[in-house]
Amino acid sequence: MSDAVALIGFGYWGPNLARNLQSHAGDRWRYLVELSEERGAKAAGLYPDVRVTADLAEVLDDPAVGAAVVATPAATHAPLTRRLLAAGKHVLVEKPLALSTVDAVELATLADDRGLTLMVGHTFEYVPAVRRMKELVDGDAFGDLLYLHSQRLNLGRIQSDINAFWSIGPHDVSIANYLVGQRPEWAAAEGRATSTPGWRTWRS
Repeated sequence: MSDAVALIGFGYWGPNLARNLQSHAGDRWRYLVELSEERGAKAAGLYPDVRVTADLAEVLDDPAVGAAVVATPAATHAPLTRRLLAAGKHVLVEKPLALSTVDAVELATLADDRGLTLMVGHTFEYVPAVRRMKELVDGDAFGDLLYLHSQRLNLGRIQSDINAFWSIGPHDVSIANYLVGQRPEWAAAEGRATSTPGWRTWRS
């Protein structure tokens, strides 16, 4: 049976996913792929029953692995997810799914064509407070919903490889989509560099 699971990445968010895989998947959690020797050694010490490797091919070639969780730097999400889907694995990938619309659509199409589940880790959709907000909206507690506004007061971890829009923006968009229950017809965004030299103002 292809019910084994692999975790790709043990960096910033990977340890949280590893803890949950250990708790919920148990011995079905078969692999942990990590390029860093230091992080790999730490993972091996914490989870001695899991095969820790730097070689993704071990996961791709193992027919027992039916699903993988991707928790690597954002720029690697699309290429790693593409390889996993092509190998017939279901994939849960941390946000953002990809750094371009073209890649995101390609991955979704690939998953559909192969009958595979492709899911993005929009964790806030499972937070009790957000679930309660959804109940209120669906229950007409506010009347007709005409406008939705959110404000993020904590910028979280400052990263140099992606900007705040790609890092935390997906959470706000996913919450809005979840509450409204619809996809937006169009979207616009504007940003400017405030803490990282060399980044520029942008609009899309």
